[in-house]
Amino acid sequence: MVVGAFLNLAAVADFVRAQGREVLVVCAGWKGQFCLEDTVFGGALAARLASEFDVRSSDAALAALHLWQQGKADLSNYLLQSAHVRRLNSLEASKDFEFCLQIDAYAQVLPLWQHDRLINNG
Repeated sequence: MVVGAFLNLAAVADFVRAQGREVLVVCAGWKGQFCLEDTVFGGALAARLASEFDVRSSDAALAALHLWQQGKADLSNYLLQSAHVRRLNSLEASKDFEFCLQIDAYAQVLPLWQHDRLINNG
């Protein structure tokens, strides 16, 4: 299991490519509910992998890709529509939100779940 975010999008895409097989991307959500920002990240990953994988074979991947394409030009303002982002900002986490939207700021960091803990495989 790999942990992905906008911060390490390149590392996740590189890891997926290196697997040489189909992978399952699970967007975390919040309390069992859909989250826009997680799905938009899934769309960003799908965009990075579109030349190697047929993202149109999955409606979920296709929907995520469309959300990414719609929001990528102004990601911060697009995701401010999200209930979860508004909730975080009400907790004065807006600086955290902006930080987390940096694409590839940690392009060499790849957290993997291994033997009951996260390790950096980057």
